[in-house]
Amino acid sequence: MNMLGGISHEFLTHLSTYHALHPQKEILVFPSMPYLASLSDKFKGLIGAQNVCHVSGFAAMTGESSAHQLNDLGIEFALVGHSERRTLFFESDERLEQKISSLMDQNMGVVFCCGESIEVRNQGQHFAWVEKQLSGLIPHLTPSRANRVVIAYEPIWAIGTGKIPSYSEIEAMHGHIRTFLQNRFGSEAASMVRIIYGGSCNEKNAKEIFSLPNVDGGLIGGASMDWSAFQTICDSV
Repeated sequence: MNMLGGISHEFLTHLSTYHALHPQKEILVFPSMPYLASLSDKFKGLIGAQNVCHVSGFAAMTGESSAHQLNDLGIEFALVGHSERRTLFFESDERLEQKISSLMDQNMGVVFCCGESIEVRNQGQHFAWVEKQLSGLIPHLTPSRANRVVIAYEPIWAIGTGKIPSYSEIEAMHGHIRTFLQNRFGSEAASMVRIIYGGSCNEKNAKEIFSLPNVDGGLIGGASMDWSAFQTICDSV
């Protein structure tokens, strides 16, 4: 819930120019909901939605927006399962699976967020925790849909705190997720799923993080508030 419309437009103008020079890079920005319609007209292909209701058609769901409506705007991806949605809005694994289903019904892509608390990490249960979170995604992840799915690993204790797992811890979790996918869908489909890292990823550490095995990019929060910093992160890929 940052940036007003004019600032968002300015940011995306910079990004559009940058992307024209680097078309091979996959970059999406997720603006606040009130600006999606106006921004999507000019910046199609560069915008995703921060949230989606689990109803894919029309319904009496005041204040929500559906995958059907987002698709009508030309939005191709939406975030699902961000820790703030899980903790502040009490979204259960069941509700998140319904959201995934609604997006898949519209042939939209999913950026699925997962990650553990510091308590779960300290108990040594972080791998099992993330596997459980991924269980809602698995029924909808087929080989033909693999390239429309992005898994964003964000340890909750690293989001906006400046703390970050060691590079070996990031590598271990991303490798575990990749193996988890391989065991269910085979190596070819698993390799098509982008697994990205979030949680205090910034212009100073992005290059090292993105160079780790099975880290295909980043889900950037606070560091995306400044175009210069964000461009440095994009240059790191």
